[in-house]
Amino acid sequence: MLRRRAAVSFAVAAVASALLFYNIASAVRMDLRELERRGRVELPDLYPLAIFKPAGSAEWSALYPAHRRYWSDYCGAARSFLEAAPHAPTTDLSAASLLCQRETAAAIGKAGIRPWEFWRTVAAGDLRSIVETAPPQEMNEDRGRDSLAALGFELRGGVAPLFPYWMAALAFPPVLFWIAWEFVRAGRPWAGLGLLLLLALSPFVGDCLVFVHSGLGFYLGAWGVLVALSCYATLAPRITVGGLLSRAFLAGLVLSVFVWCRSGVAMLVPGFLLALVIGARRIGRPWLGLGLAAALLIPALLSPARAHHAVWHALWEGMGDFDRTQDHVWTDKAARAKLAAAGVDPGPDATMKLVSPVSEAYFRRVVMTEITRDPLWYAQILVRRIGATLFQTKLWPFRDASGRTFALKRFPNEGQIDAYYGWTRTVDLLGIGRRAWEIPIPLLIAPTVLLGWIAWRGRAAERARRCLLCLCCVAVGASASPLLITVGSAFEVQIFALVYFVGTVLLGSVLLEPEDES
Repeated sequence: MLRRRAAVSFAVAAVASALLFYNIASAVRMDLRELERRGRVELPDLYPLAIFKPAGSAEWSALYPAHRRYWSDYCGAARSFLEAAPHAPTTDLSAASLLCQRETAAAIGKAGIRPWEFWRTVAAGDLRSIVETAPPQEMNEDRGRDSLAALGFELRGGVAPLFPYWMAALAFPPVLFWIAWEFVRAGRPWAGLGLLLLLALSPFVGDCLVFVHSGLGFYLGAWGVLVALSCYATLAPRITVGGLLSRAFLAGLVLSVFVWCRSGVAMLVPGFLLALVIGARRIGRPWLGLGLAAALLIPALLSPARAHHAVWHALWEGMGDFDRTQDHVWTDKAARAKLAAAGVDPGPDATMKLVSPVSEAYFRRVVMTEITRDPLWYAQILVRRIGATLFQTKLWPFRDASGRTFALKRFPNEGQIDAYYGWTRTVDLLGIGRRAWEIPIPLLIAPTVLLGWIAWRGRAAERARRCLLCLCCVAVGASASPLLITVGSAFEVQIFALVYFVGTVLLGSVLLEPEDES
């Protein structure tokens, strides 16, 4: 039985992974064709660098170079592998980034590397600028990415320029296998297959996995781990102390790595803790929840991140999503203006002012003062964030003639929210290859609502209630970031909508699949 379940889980995960990577590669090809059609990139050797841009976002790829945060990660990993002697950090980040891009592009062109050939390496002699130029350490806000990339270079025996781009996507298939395994073990194989296919067919999921701006794919991977753990804790016919402990520790190991790569992964922890508490209560040992929480958190506590993304300026900017009476705006430009108006000296490097300890301390004082002075103002922001997250109100409009699938901003405080929604394709799309179809948001939410109705007064109420417990764990974890930080970033609030994917397949399992009592 164990071998059969493992085989089925592996087959399901393999099919979903193949479909997912096909869609990502298709998006990369479309970006390359769009860039060539627009003629924005003048040097032929720079064309391969289009794969460093968010897949499926041709407009962003055409107008802007790859974000310097990616190049900071890549240069740090390459320098670590090449064991280059440390130099003084370069203060002209734009010039250093452009030099690194051009040299890497030339090396890629010389080696004939295709956009999806993440395993191929280039000659060390073709990367002189990486040895001679060092980005400031502060730009490596979440330094786990460059550490993982350096490990990949070591395993491969050379600098593989495209490996950091595909890194999060390569970490996702094992997560898919874990999800498939737990659904098969819970007697819901078709639900597991359905969920994995929905994720593989989602252009949004594919775009997130290769979104180079901030390691977003690792947040999505941690979300998948939360789904797997929640499935075992709430849906498995029988669970054991050993099963919960081993899964809690494994989830903790994964989180300890992923949080290095994107510090926002920590916002998912409440969902993990809720799943473990429910599991402990199911086996009649509520006290066990403390031990399970320790197993989850100890790996991260024993290996704290060397650095993390700045927090307080993001909180200040994030209030611009629904602040209409004060000066919060969802843009770094507004935060810099706030610092200048207050006469805050960020330090010697003006380009790094938003990630300096001085600016963090200033924005912490401002945010805490505003919340304590007017808690009702902050409460209405939280309430409106809840509505925007649950109902995905930004995505209600249908695709217009320009291809846009989201509503435009209405207030200046929303800042760059439209740009963030445009950097990936939206979560209400499903497709394969070049084709994508828009799913109305009410239709996306409806199965989860129906599942709730069945749990309340339907014939299969007990099974539906257990499914709702699973959904609650995932929803609690996925809601923390959009509720406490902002919905303006667009990514985390749309990742919450993947809860409705889970609700859809669980509704199908309640209605169609027999209960597994084995």
